Amino acid sequence: MSFERTLVRATFVSSAVDAWGAEESLLTLARYLPDFGVVPTLWTRNANLVTRWVSEVGAPAQLMPPAEGGRIADALWWARHADSVDPTAARPDVKVIFSIDLAPLAAMGIFGRGRPAAVLDLHDFLPTRAGRLKLKVAASAFDGVIAISAFAASQLQPRASTAVLGRPIADSESTVSRRSAEPDRGRVGIVGRIDPDKNLELALRALARLPETVRLIIKGTASSAGTAYERAFKSLAETTLGDRVIFTGRVNNSTAMDGIDALLVTNGREALGRTILEAQLRGVPVAVPSVGGASELVVDGQTGYVFDPADDRAAAHAIQNALTADIELIERSRDAAIRRTDPRAYAKQYAKYLRDISQRRL
Repeated sequence: MSFERTLVRATFVSSAVDAWGAEESLLTLARYLPDFGVVPTLWTRNANLVTRWVSEVGAPAQLMPPAEGGRIADALWWARHADSVDPTAARPDVKVIFSIDLAPLAAMGIFGRGRPAAVLDLHDFLPTRAGRLKLKVAASAFDGVIAISAFAASQLQPRASTAVLGRPIADSESTVSRRSAEPDRGRVGIVGRIDPDKNLELALRALARLPETVRLIIKGTASSAGTAYERAFKSLAETTLGDRVIFTGRVNNSTAMDGIDALLVTNGREALGRTILEAQLRGVPVAVPSVGGASELVVDGQTGYVFDPADDRAAAHAIQNALTADIELIERSRDAAIRRTDPRAYAKQYAKYLRDISQRRL
C-alpha cells in the first residue's frame, strides 16, 4: 500500500521546559516518521526544542504560550486551538500528548467527538497511588496510549489499548566501545537530573562500602523545581565522601558516557532509563535496580548487573561487578541495545499505531 494515500498528520504536544532524554527520543522519532507515512508537527513551550525540531526534523513547530494561568488557562487555550494553532494549517489526524501533566486536559473534554484522535505517550511513573489513579482516569479519555515500558504501562492496568514501545537512539549502529581504551575502572557515573525521585542517596551509601579509589561522577543538574534539593544533596555528598564525588553539571548527550567506567541507576521507579541504553551502546557496563523499567533492559550477569535498591550492600556489589565486567558482557550489552534502539524499527511501530488509532476515528 502506498503511504501517499494514507498519510497521517500527527501533532506532538510537549510542555517540557527543558529538553531531557524524552525530548531527544522525540526528535529522533520525528526524523524517521515521514518514512512510514506520518507527517509530524510540534507544539511546545521550549523555544530551543522548536529551533531543533525545525532544523533537525525539517517540520513545522509552534511555540505555545507560557503556563502562567495554570491548568485552567491551559484548558481554555486548548479549547480555542483544539484543531490547529494556525487556522490555515491542515487539521491533524492525531494529537500525541508527550507530557504527563497535560493528560488531564483529555478528561476535561478538550479531545472529543469531532476532534483529532488523542494518544498519550507515557514515559513517566507517578510515585503515589493518588497520582496513578488520576492518571488512569485521565488516560481513559484518550483513544490510545503508548507506554515506554511494561512498568510504565502497569499504571493503567487493565487498559487493553496500551502499546509498549521502548525508545530510539540516533545512529546507534555506529557506536563504539570507549571502555576498553580507558582502563581506570574506578569511575562510577550517574547521568541525569539531580532530583529527589532519583534516590541518589543510595549511591553515596553504596560508594561508602567500596574502596576509596572508586569515585562517583554525577553528570547533570536539577530540574527547575529542584535546585534546593541539589544544594542539599551536594552538601551531603561532600560530608559523606568528600572529594570522591565529582559534579560536572549538565553535559551533551554525545559526551555523557565519556570518562566513566560503569553507569549506576538508583531510581527503582524509573519508567525506563534511556541512559542505560546509551551506556550499553558506548560499551559502559551498568548497575541498575531490580525493579522498575530499568530492570527490563538488563539481564543480570549477561547485559549488566541488577540489585535490590533497598540493600546498600547489594548495590555496592553490583557496582563492583560493573567496574570489573569483561569484554564479553560489554559486547552482549551493546548488541542487545542496538536491537532495542533501532530508530527505523521504532518509527515503523509508532507510525503503525498512530495510523491504526486515527483510522478508528474515521
